[in-house]
Amino acid sequence: KRLFPEAHLSVLVERPSYDLVCDHPAVDEVLCFEKGGLWKEAGFYLRLFRNHYDVAIDMHEGTRGAVMCFVTR
Repeated sequence: KRLFPEAHLSVLVERPSYDLVCDHPAVDEVLCFEKGGLWKEAGFYLRLFRNHYDVAIDMHEGTRGAVMCFVTR
């Protein structure tokens, strides 16, 4: 944010990690993923897809994070 103050930084976390980032001064938006039924998760993926992010960084292993990064393209 210091180098690119006009950048909008969104952070995607699961509910247990929300409090770690919600008040961070560099974070503009916190997206909280909650596991749920098929339609709930599909709606969340659709929201990620519609936001058209420039960059996505996956800090977890496994396929769920990889799929989330893929749909943000």
